[in-house]
Amino acid sequence: MAAINQPAGNMTGITDLEPSLGGKWVQLLKQIASGITRVGIVYNPQEGTLSAPLLKALKESASQIAVGVVDLPMRNEGEIDDVISAFANEPDGGLIFPSDIFTTAHRAGIIAATNSHHIPAIFPFRYFAVDGGLAAYSPDQPNEFRQAAYFVDRIMRGDKPGNLPVQTPNKYELVINLKTAKALGLAIPAGMLSVADELIE
Repeated sequence: MAAINQPAGNMTGITDLEPSLGGKWVQLLKQIASGITRVGIVYNPQEGTLSAPLLKALKESASQIAVGVVDLPMRNEGEIDDVISAFANEPDGGLIFPSDIFTTAHRAGIIAATNSHHIPAIFPFRYFAVDGGLAAYSPDQPNEFRQAAYFVDRIMRGDKPGNLPVQTPNKYELVINLKTAKALGLAIPAGMLSVADELIE
């Protein structure tokens, strides 16, 4: 791809790789659990899906609110509890799970480990919160399908895909699992409750 505004060739579409998400995850986690002083970024290094711009935005946002950032590589299912329990040995920590295939495939074990070790965590998609994760902030996926209709229409009218700028998401959703928050002893601020797109009880 040549550039997001001129992808060239036969490539175009919608990308979830929005760097500002990294900073937003840190800010939301700090709002949900105000006592955190460090954040662990959990990812599978073998996938290579943790983009440098997203990580840069995340670390910049963390530094602005005096939160340290720890890289937590997790390569296989057997490391899930080990990595999370080791992080939990020190107080005032929270976890962020950027989107990758490993995290999604093993979300049941990941959610169980974060909750059993009483670590507040923010996840990359709504279904993590539905499955018991504390909170999720992500592009609104159904809305992305609606965005895709634009490309279908333009291409059917004769436009070349490479001439259509790649779009970033234009709508995001915040989902909070109140049952999990209660189990973790967290009182979600009223302001967050009012702006959340979905509250799971």
